[in-house]
Amino acid sequence: MITIPNILIVDDESQNIELAKIILLKEGYHLHFASNGQEALAIIETIKIDVMLLDLFMPIMDGFQTLTELKNPIYNKPLIIVVTAYSDQNSHTQALKNGANDVMIKPYDIIELKTRVKKMLDIALNTKEDKNYDYDAVKTITQKLLEEVHKHHDTISKQELLQLFEKSIF
Repeated sequence: MITIPNILIVDDESQNIELAKIILLKEGYHLHFASNGQEALAIIETIKIDVMLLDLFMPIMDGFQTLTELKNPIYNKPLIIVVTAYSDQNSHTQALKNGANDVMIKPYDIIELKTRVKKMLDIALNTKEDKNYDYDAVKTITQKLLEEVHKHHDTISKQELLQLFEKSIF
């Protein structure tokens, strides 16, 4: 059975959360939200998060403190994309040294965000080209594919069909 990935968005600015929500909700992920690291850790204790988008500078517990806390083995540490408005190399290097897997600068490009999240999910979910799918998984993928094709209302090219299929399997 296909599991829907859990994405945690951690940012103290509601407009950043809303933008990420708009972009990622269309991808079919389960989205969870926190306004600081303390809230994020509470969510991670109860839900298996696959990928976390983490702002660095927040009140109560910032991204650096959150990365440090996630080193504690009590947490099932997700893959982490730090998303920050700060472009200084020191912050990026420190975040990567403290356990972040990637760093993006805000405001981010929509396609870039989708691509980086998908790349992290491929790693987190150990997706392989030769993955075998059971009947229920194939049925779910087929339904998603039909929904996507139905949205187009026109004929679509082989290339577009392949892209829709790729989108449907995740």
